[in-house]
Amino acid sequence: MNDFSPQLTQQLGAAIAITAVLSVLTLILLYAGIPFFGPVNDLITAVGGILIAGLALQFHALLGDEISGLALILLLIAWAGAALIAVNAVLVAFGQMDWMLGGMYTAVGYALVGVWLLGMLLVLRGLPPMDAGLMRLGLIGGTAMLFGFLAGPLLAGRLEIAVKPLVWAAYAAAGAGFIIFPIWCWRLAAKLKDTLIV
Repeated sequence: MNDFSPQLTQQLGAAIAITAVLSVLTLILLYAGIPFFGPVNDLITAVGGILIAGLALQFHALLGDEISGLALILLLIAWAGAALIAVNAVLVAFGQMDWMLGGMYTAVGYALVGVWLLGMLLVLRGLPPMDAGLMRLGLIGGTAMLFGFLAGPLLAGRLEIAVKPLVWAAYAAAGAGFIIFPIWCWRLAAKLKDTLIV
């Protein structure tokens, strides 16, 4: 198992935040009428999913010695969410999946990442660099991301994905994953830049 690296964790947190900014910029360009940026946006989302998997692995290394069973469960949950985010984004980018259906899988993926985030925050409560502000933002983001599970009934029932309350709630949860979680990652990166966790 890799040792926990504050420097690598800081870099992963910053990279996740940067991919979120690039994702927003490419969406703006897409809706400005440049279709090329649709697939680019999807591929950036896929990269973000891979980075989330890396971040979860770093926290697994931090948690592993003390609570190995729970740490492994949290890692597997995070990886499942990251895989959903990355794989469906690639499928949408190459035209193998409708973007609305892909958005539902992304919402579930971010919901799983939210479960990981909440579990990890509860374990690390009170330890550096998890100060009150970082904890609060993470708890808000993680809780909002859980609403992505509302996409589950649509996917399990193979229901038509159209504009309906469950779809909007799921998209809002994915939005929390796109916005609040990267902000949390950026703040984590800033904290880790000046803090070493042994």
